[in-house]
Amino acid sequence: MEPAQLLTLANRIEGLCCPEDCFTLYSLLKNIEAKGVAVEIGSFKGRVTVCLARALEEKNEGHLYTVDADLLKIRSNLLKNIEGYGLKKWVTPVFSFSAIANRGWSKPINFLWLDTDGNYFSWLADFLLWEPHVVEGGIVALSGASTFSTERILKKYIIGSGRFHDIIRSGSILFAYKGKQAKAYPAFKAIYIRTLSLCYCLFRKFIYNLKKCFLPSVKIGFLCLYII
Repeated sequence: MEPAQLLTLANRIEGLCCPEDCFTLYSLLKNIEAKGVAVEIGSFKGRVTVCLARALEEKNEGHLYTVDADLLKIRSNLLKNIEGYGLKKWVTPVFSFSAIANRGWSKPINFLWLDTDGNYFSWLADFLLWEPHVVEGGIVALSGASTFSTERILKKYIIGSGRFHDIIRSGSILFAYKGKQAKAYPAFKAIYIRTLSLCYCLFRKFIYNLKKCFLPSVKIGFLCLYII
């Protein structure tokens, strides 16, 4: 697909990742040589999802698992976009917290795209849970390349580990190629990270639902005061 065509495709779907960054991700996945499946954490309505799936379709191999807890009620929009562009064969949506989706995961990953809520703990938990499944030669990509959270992960867990090479910033994306595997986490550490991540996600869900219930009441209250 030509750049202009991909940019047009991305512009048709609502999302926060700009079309130029979508093209970067599409190109990375299309040209990757390592074997495995692609995983996207945080899909929203599928702007990046569709672009990644198009890359798989064009090279006629691989599969994309896109994980989203559906806090923003995007399920119907995501499925509509995947099916509307004829990409259902290439994508498996997983509507779950990433910490739960990761439990029992055994598939080798050649492309990991992390696009979570920007909170450092959320970033870190997803990185620690999913990165061990990325094969040598695979790519780990993170959104928000210049944010404080991403910078911390970059310095400590990507550069600091000595296991990644060709670390590049492109637009708002940071990506790196994995050079070698780390030693496997002890089972208790993985359980600890997963439990903390799940607690954090449940807390986010609680706050989100509270805001949905509370804010309309506040608006109605101010309207009544204004009328009085």
